[in-house]
Amino acid sequence: MMPSSLSVPMAALNPRVAWIARNRVQLAIISLGIALRWSMRTNFDYRWSYDFEDHLRFINWVATHFTLPDLNYTREAYHPPLYYFIVGTIRRLGAADSDLGTLSIVCGSLRLFVLWAVFARWMGRASLATGVALLVAAIQPTSIHLDGMASGEGLSNLEAALAIWMVPPLFLNDARSTASTTTLPWGRALAFGVLLGLALLTKLSALAIIAALRIALLLRAGSLFRALVAPAAPAACSATQTPCLLCPRPAPAPVAAAT
Repeated sequence: MMPSSLSVPMAALNPRVAWIARNRVQLAIISLGIALRWSMRTNFDYRWSYDFEDHLRFINWVATHFTLPDLNYTREAYHPPLYYFIVGTIRRLGAADSDLGTLSIVCGSLRLFVLWAVFARWMGRASLATGVALLVAAIQPTSIHLDGMASGEGLSNLEAALAIWMVPPLFLNDARSTASTTTLPWGRALAFGVLLGLALLTKLSALAIIAALRIALLLRAGSLFRALVAPAAPAACSATQTPCLLCPRPAPAPVAAAT
């Protein structure tokens, strides 16, 4: 006798299969977003990236010398250097010009998973609101554009999304964070400080994260974050940036006198 239904109870499925089945809509949206970003490899000329020639000069300098260039070498030499050292290392390993946007594509793809975790925290992992917010993040044209360019935007946006994901547990003492309040706030604060340091080494626009955090501290004057976490995050942030401050630059070339 044939069964009347081919449906299988969720509990009878392998845990991984059951998780995929429960989150199939969100995973489909993320897959669409990733596909759109990787399509930039073939549908977007990497030379159309903002200020590509200046970025490329900085990248090639790092690939050749693995140090910071003179500030007069290119206008991008004033930018924080983390992106250029990452891509310069990739360039040293043999990457072509057309491969230099791949880091942004990877970062943009990973950011969709981080945003899913952020949306799920506040709106429910499988809620309609989470699905709509994730869809907007996945298909927004400006987001796809930034995630396909050979510049530090993709890496910076990933770091910003991670900061948004990491901040709430530092303020909210839920059941998971109160289990060991003597260690978890410090560990999270140090990790958050390192992330802030990396974000500032990528783009100075990460200062907006610090400004938002400062406002949150003012609104929660008596929080555990102020007592334990606030001193640790800036210390870790500063320590993360120390190698950049110690990295030597060549002496600027003399400017020829006007005749």
